[in-house]
Amino acid sequence: MRTQQLFDVNCLSCPNRNCSLLNCCDDNWVSFINDNKTVLHCKKGHHIINEETPVNGIYFILSGKVKVYKTGLGNKKQIIRLARNGDIVGHRGINRKFWPISATAIEDSFICFISNENFEKVVMSNPKLGYQMVLFFSDELFRSEEIVKNLSSLMVREKVAYALMKISESYPVFGNKIQEILLSRQDIAELAGTTKEQVSKHLNEFVKENIISFEGKRILVNNFKQLEIIANFHSTR
Repeated sequence: MRTQQLFDVNCLSCPNRNCSLLNCCDDNWVSFINDNKTVLHCKKGHHIINEETPVNGIYFILSGKVKVYKTGLGNKKQIIRLARNGDIVGHRGINRKFWPISATAIEDSFICFISNENFEKVVMSNPKLGYQMVLFFSDELFRSEEIVKNLSSLMVREKVAYALMKISESYPVFGNKIQEILLSRQDIAELAGTTKEQVSKHLNEFVKENIISFEGKRILVNNFKQLEIIANFHSTR
């Protein structure tokens, strides 16, 4: 799909106050980032990163939503992370020649890109950013361990509930809606480690139990507490 460059976003006046780069650097380095970044307009479904292709830099989400996943045997995908405004995408490629993951926009998004060379300059010159990266990698390791544990120990019903809770945690919205733009049934299956058919089956069961309901293609969570109990869910954000 087509990607377009956008040139009118200045880091010094960026509306995204969640960006770790901007929050951890002084104005001089923010100016350096501004002069050396590229902003990409990625349409929904655009592949931002493809596994096994050369690593050339790192990405930060200016606005939008992205899924990060790995592909296994039989082209089976496993979503390992859901990213949103201000999040880093591509950090798993640091110190690697080829991407170990893929990343795709799940809604129209604006993504800031900075090359490996320039990102290294920024990190080496900003101890606060380096420390924040250490904390970030620690959190990422914890989340990865949670995914492994859940894939190996939860029943399918529990996995589907867990996936819904992860979506709600990663993409909070006003009220209790899990919006249509976020994840399809197939995406929920790839997050839960099951099949689309199993997701549909258990979503229908949750409807019968009044845990969730549908508003068109949107999912509304009527009973977060019950969903948490089924999923044995603990927040990792």
